[in-house]
Amino acid sequence: MSRSLLKRRSLLQKLGAAAFLATPVFRSVLAEAQGAAPLRLVLFHFPSGVSMTNRAAEYSVKDSTWSYDHVLGSLKDIQSDILLFNNVTFPSGEKVSTFTELEGHGGGMRTMFTGSTDHASAEVVDAAKQYGSTSSVDQLLANAIGSRTKFGSLQLGAVTTTNGTAEGRRCIFNNGTHLEPVEDAQATFARLFPGAMAPPAPTGSMTADPQATAELLALHATGKSRLDQLKAEVTAIKAIAGMDEQSKLDLHLTSLRELESALPQVGPGAGGAVFQGVTCAAPNVSGAPKVNSNAPLEASADYMQELGPAMQELMYQAINCDLTRIASFQWMSTGENNIYPFLGVNLTHHTLEHAWRESDATKAMYDKVQTWLMLQISTFIKRLKATPEGNGSMLDNTVVLIASEMWGEHVHNEFISLIAGKGGGAIRTGRTLDAAGRSNNDLLLSVGNILGLNATAMGDPMFANGPLNLG
Repeated sequence: MSRSLLKRRSLLQKLGAAAFLATPVFRSVLAEAQGAAPLRLVLFHFPSGVSMTNRAAEYSVKDSTWSYDHVLGSLKDIQSDILLFNNVTFPSGEKVSTFTELEGHGGGMRTMFTGSTDHASAEVVDAAKQYGSTSSVDQLLANAIGSRTKFGSLQLGAVTTTNGTAEGRRCIFNNGTHLEPVEDAQATFARLFPGAMAPPAPTGSMTADPQATAELLALHATGKSRLDQLKAEVTAIKAIAGMDEQSKLDLHLTSLRELESALPQVGPGAGGAVFQGVTCAAPNVSGAPKVNSNAPLEASADYMQELGPAMQELMYQAINCDLTRIASFQWMSTGENNIYPFLGVNLTHHTLEHAWRESDATKAMYDKVQTWLMLQISTFIKRLKATPEGNGSMLDNTVVLIASEMWGEHVHNEFISLIAGKGGGAIRTGRTLDAAGRSNNDLLLSVGNILGLNATAMGDPMFANGPLNLG
């Protein structure tokens, strides 16, 4: 038997017949040469719920405008990347909302991403005691794995400071300390890309460690060498293969070339390669408006149509340049008192949150604002999906959790939420999951565990029953 045929048989045995015929990617080589892409978490606050399709209906996700035919219309074309939820309960929000002066607004904000009831009343003067040891899921992860990047986490937002009630603005906590979202585009740019006048050259994520860098360079070289070897073997097999097998081998060669180009860039870091996207660049935010936190109630929020996208682009590039893998974005606060002339809406968001039942006109205005907000979020999600990574996209390795703190009338009958992204393959998207009454605590725990958090419960243990099965 010829040496070439032996080589061909050896390669076939290594691949496995099923794998060879079914997939154009050398999965073992992917793991060996490229390594697993990093997982990322992005939290989005979507303010104050949605309406029902029928103004007289009871609050229920399945009967609401939280669907691809209404508010989620901008996500319809990528619904295969989305996991919707039905019947997730929100008991921590219900409990904390009974505290003095919190109602559904402040209670929902405090618990949306924490599931915690370790809070004092809003009347507590000592701020150090007001939030106990509460931490949101992003901060638990930042404390566990945030040292791998320059910024352990980022908290950004748009129109979050114009609500006169502080309790309506707070949803991200680290061990009892509230982390205020930043909505100053120029200050954020300067922090992320210091000294940059134009898109900067890619940089590492931490202070250089010469030994770690040398090891990464060696690993990179080993991966490229292994790919070169396999490309040579497949090319040799092509010379003796039949026509049917040659087309399959061509697919393998194409995949190997793609793997070679996708080898992670190696830079100084704290124990891992820097996974910078091909579009890593300092965005232009020079025209982003400043926020007037002293604006009177019912002032125009027209500036949000420029500020919001600019802040989201900064968050995208921070992730794309591997400056952070954990971020939150707060669209407005709850009970927001701005109006939206650029959408033709001259009632405040707070008014619409509660008054959409009163007439078809108020419902239409509320739906218009909420649909516009989701369009902005969908733009960010699609940026991740359009960014190549490995054999897929950056969205495939990200968990984008979008949630709302309450429905109108200050209720928490269901937790309004969805996930975009597959979390590295741990999440089966393109469907709606009936959580059968499980709590948002369990949903947050599921997300944390997928991202590598070693935890058995999230928030108040009274409402924790273990992670949901998202796969």
